[in-house]
Amino acid sequence: MFSIFKGKPNYEQLFSSASDIHQHIYGNKTRTADILGNEEFIEAWLASKHISLVTSVIKQEALKGDIPSLKQMIWLNDIYYNNADNLTENKSQQQKIKIDSLKDRILFCERAIALGLTDQSYYAMTSCAKLYALLAPRQTDLADETTKNALNGIVNHARRFIASGYDDPELIDDAKRLLAQFAPIAALTDAFNAPRKQITDGYGEDNSPRPTPRAHKLKQDVPLPTQLNKGEEETPRQTESNMNSGHNTFFQTEINANSGQDISRQTETDMNSEQKAHSQAEINVNSEHQVHPQAEINANCEHKVHPQAQQNINGEQDIQSLIEKQGMNKAVEIIRDAALKGNLFCQKFLSGAGLHIPEKDRTDSVNQDIERFTRLAAEGGDMLSQFNLALLFMKKN
Repeated sequence: MFSIFKGKPNYEQLFSSASDIHQHIYGNKTRTADILGNEEFIEAWLASKHISLVTSVIKQEALKGDIPSLKQMIWLNDIYYNNADNLTENKSQQQKIKIDSLKDRILFCERAIALGLTDQSYYAMTSCAKLYALLAPRQTDLADETTKNALNGIVNHARRFIASGYDDPELIDDAKRLLAQFAPIAALTDAFNAPRKQITDGYGEDNSPRPTPRAHKLKQDVPLPTQLNKGEEETPRQTESNMNSGHNTFFQTEINANSGQDISRQTETDMNSEQKAHSQAEINVNSEHQVHPQAEINANCEHKVHPQAQQNINGEQDIQSLIEKQGMNKAVEIIRDAALKGNLFCQKFLSGAGLHIPEKDRTDSVNQDIERFTRLAAEGGDMLSQFNLALLFMKKN
């Protein structure tokens, strides 16, 4: 009755019955992809009062492994995410729609990846980046699984996409940039907590109804599901532009496991009130070697330069190697030492670590460290740090 070969169906009547919806879309599996990608079908579906019923039918088939349905749900959740602000005026509800949509999208991407569609790891990666950007600023629990899963998802899916051999150098470069940015953060985060669980089917299990989007409110530049493999979705550069608030960083890193106090606080305690020690701890251009900060902090004591403080720390592998060899607390100490001696990567890392901590949880010493390392990174030419430094001064003034 509802075959696409017999003229345009009465969609509103069709969408009122789950069995009719299923028969129309899945009665002939060879036509499923064409039906789901048909613009008239999509417009009628998104504008229908039965949108939830149609979506439920497609979602059930997607969870069973139907590839066209998986792509449809990946696309649909991008629609919800991009149009959350149009669906409700309630800010908290907008946030919930965005978070739920990203969780669902990750779920369906991972189902598709498991079926061999490794190119979908790109969309899983960007979705994890967006989810982390939403969750990280609100983070108060270092062991929060959803935030950790999002962070590790960025790294895992970036690596998978790079290894896939996908023939698009620009997208591969996007993945490499996100990997370089978040892999060190994920490594240190995991070191603070017990081994994390992988992203699981727990994503998207909340089947609470969402507001019904109307076709005229939807953005017109969102790609159709049939375009998902063409790399036309927003790139991680756009994702990163939305994350430039300074919160796309790391949980508080400087925790001393033996004393329960953060290293930055200990360092500040040892420093005199005029805080001249840090400037003295910079590279002494008149000497033949770099002076360990502790040697300047305590003028009456002699300290040898920590051998690891001299090494270059410029990326993910250096951080991971440092943690494995030195342990977390010593690694943080060395990173801090390198930052004070001019290592731009370490300066950016510690600036981001501090900015990630909710403002209400920051001590005076943490705020001083945030300003110090952000300033050093900004002076080193890092544009994001320059932006964050400007924000810090705006808040102070």
